[in-house]
Amino acid sequence: MHSPDGLYEWLALAGAAVAVVCLVLLVWNALALRRVRRAQRVLLAGTERDVITHAEQLQREFVALRDWVDDASFTLDQRMSRLETGLDGAVTHTAMVRYDAFGAKSGKQSSSVALLNEHRTGVVLTAIVSRNFSHLYVKNLTEGASDIELSPEERHAVELAFATPGQAPVPPAPPAPPRVVSNAPTKPPEPPGEQPQVQAVRQANVER
Repeated sequence: MHSPDGLYEWLALAGAAVAVVCLVLLVWNALALRRVRRAQRVLLAGTERDVITHAEQLQREFVALRDWVDDASFTLDQRMSRLETGLDGAVTHTAMVRYDAFGAKSGKQSSSVALLNEHRTGVVLTAIVSRNFSHLYVKNLTEGASDIELSPEERHAVELAFATPGQAPVPPAPPAPPRVVSNAPTKPPEPPGEQPQVQAVRQANVER
């Protein structure tokens, strides 16, 4: 039989070799961990927090930022709703039409102005200007309907206020010029069948 002393020596040598290998692995792990911590400090700008703590803090900050964005978006939605409600009643469609009210060439001094909101509600102003007088008319419009009938020029102003760019409505035909009636006396017609020479002879006989 072999002496157990030789076996113990081999076991001691094997244990020493395993211990050396473990020591080498420990040193290698320590160096690798040191490199990881150095990279972590560079990533975290020199702070002493580890990656897990940093990730948790980032998560909390992202949640807080998301809540702030949600609150800001809700506030903006409320403000936009109030602004849209206010704009519905504001004057957003305007147009002006100039024309000669009486057909005479007066430089288109008369005009009609439409001041309406999105629902075709507002007023139409018309100024009729002539050499001898001027009048201003105001007509109320509610959703496109007027309590007083609109003139062709006023209807054209309303249509022009809601016309899309490049598609202007056709303007109305200009009014016909006024008919001039002369008050000068006219010469009565001559009796039929009598010539001027016959009338001259009769006049000479009467004078005799």
